[in-house]
Amino acid sequence: MAQWNKNNQDYLNDGRTLFEVFICADQFGNIGACGGNTQFELNVSAGIMTEIANVHKFGSVVSTSADYDTVWTETGIYQFPDNPGTLTIVSSSAQDSSVGTGASNIVVQGLDANYNEIQETISLNGTGSVSGIVTFYRTHRAFIDSGNTNAGDVTISIGNTAYCAIAADMGQSQVAFYTIPANKSAFLKQMTATQNKNQENAVRMFQRQYEEGVTKPFRLVTEINLYGSNLVKEYSYPVFFPEKTDIEVRAYTGSNCTVSTSFDLLVADNASIGIGT
Repeated sequence: MAQWNKNNQDYLNDGRTLFEVFICADQFGNIGACGGNTQFELNVSAGIMTEIANVHKFGSVVSTSADYDTVWTETGIYQFPDNPGTLTIVSSSAQDSSVGTGASNIVVQGLDANYNEIQETISLNGTGSVSGIVTFYRTHRAFIDSGNTNAGDVTISIGNTAYCAIAADMGQSQVAFYTIPANKSAFLKQMTATQNKNQENAVRMFQRQYEEGVTKPFRLVTEINLYGSNLVKEYSYPVFFPEKTDIEVRAYTGSNCTVSTSFDLLVADNASIGIGT
């Protein structure tokens, strides 16, 4: 490596004082302080580390009965699609169109039939439904990409069933569910939950694994119990989820109670962590 001496304004060469230069990097080539990954979390969040990503999921639900509700804006238990299909999108406001004062384009992110990550941008047509051309098997997230924030409730369906939504004036979906992409693994680092009424409430995360072509039953992963309060739950040893696992957070509470939750996943390529190699 060529070394420049600032005081002499000249390159160091033979016969002059020698210097030894060290550059420390982590296993992914990110330059940092020797002995650790001091900027690991920042690099993950910024997308610099392509082998690892952070996934932050959040949602809220207004429960209307003393029963289970998936934590998302549509209420009721969420039904993961059984078959892939193209999207149909509609708004409750005519202003959500290219000529209106609301949203113009929407981006939907999810997985295809092989559990690979995909996304599609679709132009809105107000209260008139529009169809996409990309085939989705899972929908993880939707957000407004151009125009203004959506004036109406935007519903994203496959067939006649809603699988994602953006509430009016939010510009972003609020859905506490996720499916691990193919050839990746996920690690649950943190989960939070809160409610706005003094009544008993159980916020429960469920998982459903997919192994060798067989979809397993849903089973409980972790639970937070509240009474007019909030809680942040961190995991000393993150909870592991293999590829193609469906994750869903459900709230069991009394009527007319707003419950919100979020969870943070570290999602890594299997090859980078030695799985399947």
